[in-house]
Amino acid sequence: METKIAKDDCGAVRGVTKLQAVFRGNKSRRVHVQRARNNLPWSPFVPAKMEAVRAMLEVAALQPGEMLVDIGSGDGRVVIEAAVRCPDLKKARGVELDEALVGLSRRKVIERAVQEEEGGGGEGPEENCTEEKKSNTATALRERVEIVHADFMEVDMRDADVVVLFFLPHEDIAQTLQQKLCPGTRVVTYVFQIAQWKPDKVVPTVPFMTEKGSSSIYLYRVPRSQLIRVFSGIIRL
Repeated sequence: METKIAKDDCGAVRGVTKLQAVFRGNKSRRVHVQRARNNLPWSPFVPAKMEAVRAMLEVAALQPGEMLVDIGSGDGRVVIEAAVRCPDLKKARGVELDEALVGLSRRKVIERAVQEEEGGGGEGPEENCTEEKKSNTATALRERVEIVHADFMEVDMRDADVVVLFFLPHEDIAQTLQQKLCPGTRVVTYVFQIAQWKPDKVVPTVPFMTEKGSSSIYLYRVPRSQLIRVFSGIIRL
């Protein structure tokens, strides 16, 4: 059953690439088509529902001083929500290949910061506390949210504590992440699993592209590479 759902979801997401030209032009669509032809990890922009985004961040358990990286950050909703939920994070970095989405997400970051700055107000300790919180959130959005226009394969992510992925399954994704991330890094995926890894946690949340049922969020921790394990075993001997 799991395999059938994954195949159906893959077909639905791949079908979305046909709509990319309508919403963002042929250039955006060609980016993803070319990656698919070259058998590289890819995914068209299919935004997760905000309820799913909040659930992913809940599972990630982002802490003050940590770095979050969203691979394929789309319109920036994950990094924006991360900064709102945890203003004391070190950085919320979105990595996006699509130039049109990079521009869109950067505008959304500024718009949300302005909304936070203009909100609040009132008098009394409760209102002042709310106003201070909104100010801190606006600062986090302006200073700690970063949208990088790049292929994630070319981005140094070794300083990431949490990585968020909403992607199409690819046979090399586990190896790629293991090469790019430090052991112990938390990896959160929505809908699609990393087949080579065993999840620490599986949490049901709102369904993907339907109104009924549910989809899952998976929490992984990057394992040590096989080479390190072998080397450690030799040292112990």
